[in-house]
Amino acid sequence: MGTDDPDTIETARCLAVVLEKQGRFKEAEERYRSILEARRRVLGPEHPRTLKIISDLGIVLVEEDRYTEAEPLLPQTLDLQSRVLGRDHPDTILTMGNLATVFENEGRNAESETLQRQALAQSRRVFGPDHPSTAIALYNVADVLYEEHRYAEAAVFLRQAVEIERRVLGLRHPDTVGSVYKLARLLALTKKSGEAISLLQDAVANGLGAETVAGMEKDEALKSLHGNPTFDALVEQVRRPATATGQKN
Repeated sequence: MGTDDPDTIETARCLAVVLEKQGRFKEAEERYRSILEARRRVLGPEHPRTLKIISDLGIVLVEEDRYTEAEPLLPQTLDLQSRVLGRDHPDTILTMGNLATVFENEGRNAESETLQRQALAQSRRVFGPDHPSTAIALYNVADVLYEEHRYAEAAVFLRQAVEIERRVLGLRHPDTVGSVYKLARLLALTKKSGEAISLLQDAVANGLGAETVAGMEKDEALKSLHGNPTFDALVEQVRRPATATGQKN
Protein backbone atom coordinates (compact mmCIF):
# COMPACT_ATOMS: atom_id res chain seq x y z
CA MET A 1 0.00 0.00 0.00
CA GLY A 2 2.98 2.31 0.51
CA THR A 3 4.03 4.68 3.29
CA ASP A 4 1.75 7.50 2.09
CA ASP A 5 -1.42 5.40 1.91
CA PRO A 6 -4.07 6.86 4.28
CA ASP A 7 -4.52 3.49 6.04
CA THR A 8 -0.76 3.17 6.60
CA ILE A 9 -0.60 6.69 8.03
CA GLU A 10 -3.60 6.07 10.30
CA THR A 11 -2.09 2.81 11.60
CA ALA A 12 1.17 4.66 12.32
CA ARG A 13 -0.82 7.30 14.20
CA CYS A 14 -2.54 4.62 16.33
CA LEU A 15 0.88 3.19 17.20
CA ALA A 16 2.10 6.67 18.19
CA VAL A 17 -0.93 7.08 20.49
CA VAL A 18 -0.20 3.73 22.16
CA LEU A 19 3.48 4.66 22.68
CA GLU A 20 2.41 8.00 24.18
CA LYS A 21 -0.05 6.32 26.58
CA GLN A 22 2.75 3.98 27.68
CA GLY A 23 4.92 6.99 28.52
CA ARG A 24 7.35 6.20 25.67
CA PHE A 25 7.35 9.84 24.60
CA LYS A 26 10.56 9.87 22.55
CA GLU A 27 9.34 6.99 20.38
CA ALA A 28 5.89 8.60 20.08
CA GLU A 29 7.51 11.91 19.09
CA GLU A 30 9.49 10.21 16.30
CA ARG A 31 6.32 8.57 14.98
CA TYR A 32 4.34 11.82 15.07
CA ARG A 33 7.08 13.68 13.19
CA SER A 34 7.12 10.99 10.49
CA ILE A 35 3.31 11.04 10.23
CA LEU A 36 3.32 14.83 10.06
CA GLU A 37 5.67 14.78 7.05
CA ALA A 38 3.45 12.21 5.32
CA ARG A 39 0.23 14.12 5.98
CA ARG A 40 1.75 17.39 4.76
CA ARG A 41 2.75 15.60 1.55
CA VAL A 42 -0.53 13.78 1.00
CA LEU A 43 -3.17 16.11 2.50
CA GLY A 44 -1.47 19.50 2.58
CA PRO A 45 -0.34 21.74 5.49
CA GLU A 46 -3.82 23.00 6.44
CA HIS A 47 -5.84 19.81 6.32
CA PRO A 48 -7.60 19.07 9.66
CA ARG A 49 -5.77 15.74 10.00
CA THR A 50 -2.42 17.45 9.45
CA LEU A 51 -3.28 20.05 12.09
CA LYS A 52 -4.30 17.29 14.52
CA ILE A 53 -0.87 15.67 14.23
CA ILE A 54 0.88 19.00 14.85
CA SER A 55 -1.25 19.36 17.99
CA ASP A 56 -0.44 15.76 19.05
CA LEU A 57 3.27 16.44 18.56
CA GLY A 58 2.99 19.59 20.68
CA ILE A 59 1.28 17.59 23.46
CA VAL A 60 4.11 15.01 23.49
CA LEU A 61 6.69 17.79 23.78
CA VAL A 62 4.71 19.22 26.72
CA GLU A 63 4.66 15.77 28.34
CA GLU A 64 8.45 15.65 27.95
CA ASP A 65 8.66 19.11 29.61
CA ARG A 66 10.17 20.49 26.41
CA TYR A 67 8.14 23.69 26.56
CA THR A 68 10.58 25.80 24.51
CA GLU A 69 10.11 23.45 21.55
CA ALA A 70 6.36 23.10 22.04
CA GLU A 71 5.72 26.86 22.35
CA PRO A 72 6.29 27.85 18.68
CA LEU A 73 4.34 24.83 17.38
CA LEU A 74 1.12 25.40 19.31
CA PRO A 75 0.32 29.07 18.51
CA GLN A 76 0.75 28.35 14.80
CA THR A 77 -1.51 25.31 15.11
CA LEU A 78 -4.09 27.25 17.12
CA ASP A 79 -4.26 29.98 14.48
CA LEU A 80 -4.68 27.45 11.66
CA GLN A 81 -7.29 25.41 13.57
CA SER A 82 -9.25 28.55 14.43
CA ARG A 83 -9.34 29.52 10.77
CA VAL A 84 -9.86 26.07 9.21
CA LEU A 85 -11.94 24.28 11.88
CA GLY A 86 -13.39 27.18 13.84
CA ARG A 87 -12.82 28.44 17.40
CA ASP A 88 -15.33 26.00 18.87
CA HIS A 89 -13.95 22.81 17.32
CA PRO A 90 -12.81 20.26 19.97
CA ASP A 91 -9.28 20.13 18.46
CA THR A 92 -9.00 23.92 18.64
CA ILE A 93 -10.10 23.94 22.28
CA LEU A 94 -7.60 21.18 23.11
CA THR A 95 -4.72 23.08 21.49
CA MET A 96 -5.73 26.25 23.35
CA GLY A 97 -5.52 24.40 26.67
CA ASN A 98 -2.15 22.89 25.80
CA LEU A 99 -0.73 26.27 24.80
CA ALA A 100 -1.98 27.70 28.10
CA THR A 101 -0.14 24.89 29.92
CA VAL A 102 3.07 25.81 28.09
CA PHE A 103 2.65 29.47 29.09
CA GLU A 104 2.08 28.42 32.71
CA ASN A 105 5.25 26.33 32.77
CA GLU A 106 7.18 29.24 31.29
CA GLY A 107 5.94 31.48 34.13
CA ARG A 108 3.61 33.43 31.82
CA ASN A 109 0.67 33.02 34.18
CA ALA A 110 -1.41 35.99 33.02
CA GLU A 111 -1.40 34.74 29.41
CA SER A 112 -2.06 31.20 30.58
CA GLU A 113 -5.04 32.28 32.69
CA THR A 114 -6.58 34.21 29.80
CA LEU A 115 -6.32 31.19 27.48
CA GLN A 116 -7.55 28.73 30.10
CA ARG A 117 -10.62 30.87 30.79
CA GLN A 118 -11.32 31.04 27.03
CA ALA A 119 -10.97 27.25 26.76
CA LEU A 120 -13.37 26.86 29.69
CA ALA A 121 -15.99 29.16 28.14
CA GLN A 122 -15.78 27.29 24.84
CA SER A 123 -15.87 23.88 26.54
CA ARG A 124 -19.07 24.83 28.36
CA ARG A 125 -20.61 26.02 25.11
CA VAL A 126 -19.47 23.08 22.94
CA PHE A 127 -19.50 20.11 25.34
CA GLY A 128 -21.97 21.32 27.92
CA PRO A 129 -21.62 22.01 31.66
CA ASP A 130 -21.42 18.34 32.76
CA HIS A 131 -18.83 17.00 30.29
CA PRO A 132 -15.43 15.58 31.39
CA SER A 133 -13.72 18.05 29.01
CA THR A 134 -15.41 20.92 30.86
CA ALA A 135 -14.16 19.43 34.15
CA ILE A 136 -10.61 19.37 32.74
CA ALA A 137 -10.94 23.01 31.66
CA LEU A 138 -12.14 23.95 35.17
CA TYR A 139 -9.20 22.05 36.69
CA ASN A 140 -6.77 23.87 34.39
CA VAL A 141 -8.10 27.30 35.40
CA ALA A 142 -7.77 26.26 39.05
CA ASP A 143 -4.22 25.08 38.41
CA VAL A 144 -2.99 28.40 37.03
CA LEU A 145 -4.71 30.29 39.86
CA TYR A 146 -2.97 27.92 42.30
CA GLU A 147 0.39 28.81 40.71
CA GLU A 148 -0.43 32.48 41.33
CA HIS A 149 -1.22 31.65 45.01
CA ARG A 150 -4.85 32.68 44.50
CA TYR A 151 -6.03 29.69 46.49
CA ALA A 152 -9.57 30.78 47.35
CA GLU A 153 -10.34 31.55 43.67
CA ALA A 154 -8.74 28.29 42.56
CA ALA A 155 -10.93 26.33 45.02
CA VAL A 156 -14.10 27.75 43.43
CA PHE A 157 -13.19 26.33 40.00
CA LEU A 158 -11.82 23.07 41.33
CA ARG A 159 -14.93 22.46 43.42
CA GLN A 160 -17.00 22.67 40.21
CA ALA A 161 -14.64 20.22 38.49
CA VAL A 162 -14.98 17.75 41.38
CA GLU A 163 -18.78 17.94 41.26
CA ILE A 164 -18.80 17.13 37.53
CA GLU A 165 -16.27 14.30 37.86
CA ARG A 166 -18.18 12.70 40.75
CA ARG A 167 -21.40 12.73 38.72
CA VAL A 168 -19.97 11.75 35.35
CA LEU A 169 -16.85 9.68 36.06
CA GLY A 170 -17.69 8.28 39.50
CA LEU A 171 -16.11 8.59 42.94
CA ARG A 172 -13.28 6.12 42.32
CA HIS A 173 -12.12 7.38 38.92
CA PRO A 174 -8.44 8.47 39.10
CA ASP A 175 -9.29 11.95 37.78
CA THR A 176 -11.96 12.40 40.44
CA VAL A 177 -9.70 11.20 43.26
CA GLY A 178 -6.85 13.44 42.07
CA SER A 179 -9.11 16.48 41.91
CA VAL A 180 -10.53 15.76 45.38
CA TYR A 181 -7.01 15.59 46.82
CA LYS A 182 -6.01 18.84 45.09
CA LEU A 183 -9.17 20.54 46.43
CA ALA A 184 -8.32 19.31 49.94
CA ARG A 185 -4.87 20.91 49.60
CA LEU A 186 -6.40 24.20 48.46
CA LEU A 187 -8.85 24.25 51.36
CA ALA A 188 -6.03 23.49 53.81
CA LEU A 189 -4.13 26.46 52.40
CA THR A 190 -7.18 28.66 53.02
CA LYS A 191 -7.51 27.30 56.57
CA LYS A 192 -10.75 25.37 55.93
CA SER A 193 -9.41 22.42 57.88
CA GLY A 194 -12.69 20.56 58.53
CA GLU A 195 -13.68 20.30 54.88
CA ALA A 196 -10.06 19.66 53.83
CA ILE A 197 -9.80 16.65 56.15
CA SER A 198 -13.19 15.34 55.02
CA LEU A 199 -11.99 15.45 51.40
CA LEU A 200 -8.73 13.73 52.32
CA GLN A 201 -10.73 10.92 53.94
CA ASP A 202 -12.82 10.72 50.76
CA ALA A 203 -9.70 10.54 48.54
CA VAL A 204 -8.05 7.86 50.69
CA ALA A 205 -11.26 5.77 50.82
CA ASN A 206 -11.62 5.94 47.04
CA GLY A 207 -8.12 4.80 46.15
CA LEU A 208 -5.71 7.73 46.42
CA GLY A 209 -2.34 6.57 45.08
CA ALA A 210 0.02 4.96 47.60
CA GLU A 211 2.84 7.39 46.81
CA THR A 212 0.59 10.41 47.38
CA VAL A 213 -0.80 8.92 50.58
CA ALA A 214 2.71 8.25 51.89
CA GLY A 215 3.64 11.90 51.30
CA MET A 216 0.64 13.44 53.08
CA GLU A 217 2.62 14.18 56.26
CA LYS A 218 5.32 16.00 54.28
CA ASP A 219 2.96 17.89 51.94
CA GLU A 220 3.56 21.59 52.68
CA ALA A 221 0.05 22.49 51.56
CA LEU A 222 -1.34 20.30 54.37
CA LYS A 223 0.93 21.81 57.03
CA SER A 224 -1.96 23.71 58.67
CA LEU A 225 -3.63 20.35 59.44
CA HIS A 226 -0.74 18.97 61.48
CA GLY A 227 -1.79 18.49 65.10
CA ASN A 228 -5.46 18.19 64.20
CA PRO A 229 -6.59 14.93 65.88
CA THR A 230 -8.72 13.86 62.90
CA PHE A 231 -5.89 14.46 60.42
CA ASP A 232 -3.38 12.69 62.67
CA ALA A 233 -5.77 9.73 62.98
CA LEU A 234 -6.10 9.59 59.17
CA VAL A 235 -2.31 9.59 58.77
CA GLU A 236 -2.06 6.80 61.34
CA GLN A 237 -4.77 4.84 59.53
CA VAL A 238 -2.83 5.20 56.29
CA ARG A 239 0.40 4.11 57.98
CA ARG A 240 -1.10 1.03 59.65
CA PRO A 241 -1.57 -1.25 56.57
CA ALA A 242 2.04 -0.62 55.50
CA THR A 243 3.26 -1.44 59.03
CA ALA A 244 1.10 -4.57 59.20
CA THR A 245 2.42 -5.72 55.84
CA GLY A 246 5.97 -5.17 57.01
CA GLN A 247 5.38 -7.32 60.12
CA LYS A 248 3.75 -10.08 58.11
CA ASN A 249 6.71 -10.33 55.78
